[in-house]
Amino acid sequence: DAMLAEGSDVLSQHPPGPALAAMLSRSAGALWLRGASQEALDYVSRHRHVVEVHGDVGARQRMMSAEGGAKFDAGDPTAVEPFRQVLRMAIEADDSMAVATAYLNLGEQLRTGWGAGEAIPVHERGLELAVQRHTGGPEQFLRGSLAVDYFFAGRWDDALDQLSAVEQISDRFSYLEGAITGVRTMIAAGRRGAGSDEIATIADVVAEAEALKDLQAVVPAYEIAQFVNLMAGERETALRYARSIVERSGASRYIIDAWSITMWLLQQAGELALVDDVLEGLRRFEMPRPQALLSSVEALRLEAEDQLRAREGLEQAADVLVELGNRIEAVPLLSDAARISSALGHDEEAAALRRRAAGLAAEAGATRLLEVLEAG
Repeated sequence: DAMLAEGSDVLSQHPPGPALAAMLSRSAGALWLRGASQEALDYVSRHRHVVEVHGDVGARQRMMSAEGGAKFDAGDPTAVEPFRQVLRMAIEADDSMAVATAYLNLGEQLRTGWGAGEAIPVHERGLELAVQRHTGGPEQFLRGSLAVDYFFAGRWDDALDQLSAVEQISDRFSYLEGAITGVRTMIAAGRRGAGSDEIATIADVVAEAEALKDLQAVVPAYEIAQFVNLMAGERETALRYARSIVERSGASRYIIDAWSITMWLLQQAGELALVDDVLEGLRRFEMPRPQALLSSVEALRLEAEDQLRAREGLEQAADVLVELGNRIEAVPLLSDAARISSALGHDEEAAALRRRAAGLAAEAGATRLLEVLEAG
């Protein structure tokens, strides 16, 4: 960021031109990726004219993506449109690298806000084009993103296929190694459990992510670590990671993918109050997936005073997540709904909810995940 700022300062001392436009667009992107949403929006507002007048297609696309991403992080549900516009621009320019990257970024926004069901066809189309046009860099990231999409959709075999395909690429980015290892280990742990070797492997993934000092890497690493430790029976370690996810993410978008298991762990430990400070901030995300996840916690917080409403709220949130394609995220919610139904003495209803949870878990082969959730 410092180098980009210095470069922009130097170039701004001369008449505007393509070099300054390129630098400004990269600086806007850096602010967005750092999580400084309002700062990025202010920056775009100040420098948009220079990029639009003097920038090439790539600079204009970067500026538009930074603006869309920053608006998305601010909770604006219309912010996905700039990503669609960037894709249209890339297609019109017939720029293979830009097209694949645009599909990647659009799919990421869709998964966060609207679920895996929206993201998968976008990422699949992007991957198809990346393979056809031999754009190796975006292909790697598209396969990695698809693996995450498929994980949430309960299509774990498909996720493993994508990870294996990335591993066959000889010049793959080292940045992806931790994510590949992490998702593969999560799937194995969710199916069969985990032991000391898997825990040690994930500890290395966490250390590498922390060294990057980037929330985009750190929070997913904590998410992986909490899941693997939970599947290994290391409940206290998993809970420590859950607390760290809340602390490090705050009310940022990065907590969304980790939400379901994190909240289940905090509820089990009687620590749901830890999210009080971030709940209000997260309500800005007026998209169906974040809203369903938030409503699940609001339902859990009702449990002490109104178990029936809590159970109904959890089931409704699970229904939305299933409809959005995030079937694995619905499993903990249905498990909690079943637990509350049992406490109400509604045994038939509890059994039906457990069957639903078991059916969703079975699609992924997530035997160990279901065992852990049912054991409470």
